[in-house]
Amino acid sequence: MTLRTKLELRCKEADENVTVGEANLVKNKREIEQLSAKIAEAREKLQKEVLPKFEDAQETLTRITVERNDAQKKIEGLYAKQGRGRQFEDKEARDEYLQMQIGELNTAKEDKAAFLNEQQDTLGNLRRTVTTFESDIVSKKDEVAKNDRMLDSLNKSVSEKKRERNEMAEKRKSQWGALSELSAQVTDAKESARRAYSSMRKSMPRNTAMGLDALDRIIREEGIVVGEQYFGPVMDNIQLVEDKYQTAIEVAAQNALFHVIVDTDATAARLMRRLESERLGRVTFLPLNQLHVPNIQYPESRDILPLLSTCLRYDRKLQRAMDHVFGKKLLANSVEVASTWSARCGMDAVTLDGDLCSRKGALSGGFVDRSKRYVSTVAVLFSISIYRLLMFISSRLKANHDLKEAERKLCGLEADETEMKQRNGQIDQLITTTMSEMQRLEAKKANLEHSLTRMDEDITAQNSRLESKQKHVEKIENETIPPVEREIESLLSQVQTLQDEIGTELSETLTEDEKQLLQQLKSVQVELETEIESQTQALEEVSVQRQRLQSLLQDNLLKRKRELEEEGADSADRRRSTDGEQPASRLAQAQRKENLEQLQRELDEAIQNAEDVEDRLVEAKTTDEALRAELIEGKKRLDVVKTKDAEITKLLEDAQKREEKLMNKVRAYATYFYVYFCC
Repeated sequence: MTLRTKLELRCKEADENVTVGEANLVKNKREIEQLSAKIAEAREKLQKEVLPKFEDAQETLTRITVERNDAQKKIEGLYAKQGRGRQFEDKEARDEYLQMQIGELNTAKEDKAAFLNEQQDTLGNLRRTVTTFESDIVSKKDEVAKNDRMLDSLNKSVSEKKRERNEMAEKRKSQWGALSELSAQVTDAKESARRAYSSMRKSMPRNTAMGLDALDRIIREEGIVVGEQYFGPVMDNIQLVEDKYQTAIEVAAQNALFHVIVDTDATAARLMRRLESERLGRVTFLPLNQLHVPNIQYPESRDILPLLSTCLRYDRKLQRAMDHVFGKKLLANSVEVASTWSARCGMDAVTLDGDLCSRKGALSGGFVDRSKRYVSTVAVLFSISIYRLLMFISSRLKANHDLKEAERKLCGLEADETEMKQRNGQIDQLITTTMSEMQRLEAKKANLEHSLTRMDEDITAQNSRLESKQKHVEKIENETIPPVEREIESLLSQVQTLQDEIGTELSETLTEDEKQLLQQLKSVQVELETEIESQTQALEEVSVQRQRLQSLLQDNLLKRKRELEEEGADSADRRRSTDGEQPASRLAQAQRKENLEQLQRELDEAIQNAEDVEDRLVEAKTTDEALRAELIEGKKRLDVVKTKDAEITKLLEDAQKREEKLMNKVRAYATYFYVYFCC
């Protein structure tokens, strides 16, 4: 009942969890659908509107900035050319200075080129690292998928083993019940055999019973072969043709039924010496080699039949012993016929009712109650006033038959019990094997789950490193290399400008074309500055919009969706969810339902056990009430017996008093006559 209550509470809790889980699934599904719509809308807006605007604004700003910088450098070059006209006295000094400037620019260009090559090498290494990380992640994901399939197979195997264990446990439980019932039957059979043995002993003289009990041990110790040297008592070697001959056989044989048949007088002597030396009782032996029975001529009459051939079946090799015991016994249909033929043939004649006519002329008979095992027949007066019951004569063949039947039934039940115990042992061994296999599978499952968890952590860390490397690649590609390339191009342009100036005439003023170019460059520079300011502001607005959408997606919508999908699920479920096999929450809910079903099965079993126990309790109460009623009735009968015993005791005391008075009178009269005659 305690187990039933606990399981009911656990089932209720599990049912509530399933109900709450179902509600959460519906709620989460609805919220996930809403989030998915918002995520799709935000992604579409980010991809189709914001990112193109951001990229265009960034590209335009970069282009305008480059144009502005080129115009500024050209303006600076024109001013520098005008300044060199005033700075140097001749063009040779100027050209020498220009050559020096070109060398510095080339050195700077080479440094930038070396840095660019270094960054390009770094970019190549990063790309190879990214490729390696991606291949590693793919291989690890493949291995995780393979281990997931192995884990599913292990889970199925464990579930199958649990089912087999439960089935075998149920079978063992039913066999335990059958074994308990069979053990009770064995106990009852042992008690029946004990009572039958007790009845058998009471049906024979005490010394004979002791001797027969001792013979079973002695023949084993002496090495005497049963069935060849030792055949047992006469009653164990005969079978009645019909039950109606039982009384006639018992009356005709009397104590000869307990005579023991052996092969030779030597065997009998060995057994008798052991009985005598160990004081184990007295037994009459019938050695087959010493029994000499004369040829018997039975009368031919319808009223009289040979008792041996008519009433008994036996082994023909024991013919001498049977002739010795039953040879001169006749079966008559009445006492008159028995008396006539007994005297005429010199044989004992007995009727079916047990009336015996001895060949010597004695007649014995009377009533025999076959419905009772024991019949009180003799009461002997030990003293003048005390009567005691000396012995009980039972139906010896019936007692022997009951003993053999009880022993046969006991042997059969013990064999069944042994077989049942063997089957229980086999079931226990199978359960032990199954439990060992379950433990092995559970250990393998735990190791696999630990390995999967570690691989999940490795994949997560690898993804983090991959993401970091990818960001580094994007930074080098978009933020490091392009400015360096532009700087190199600018240096090349400056070098080309200086080289073009070498060899020209030295002048303190600019030419008209150069002045006009200078004015155009200044106006372009002013326009580009204005465009840069407006484009920078537009880029900032688009960047803020892009950052807002990305933050909304990553930190809000996608994060919330992952939380809803991973709610109540383990790592394996999350892996399946990300692979698209089944949502993790669905798997968690399925696990809760499976747990509820398992608890429900255990609860049903506990309820059935409780009902069985209650039925047995009701049966025990009924039996207890019946036994109590029987006890009360027995007490009443005991009170009646005690009352009768008190009355008989009083009568006995009165008889003793009368006896004493009579003896006193006898002694008085004897004294009187003695004195009278003496005087």
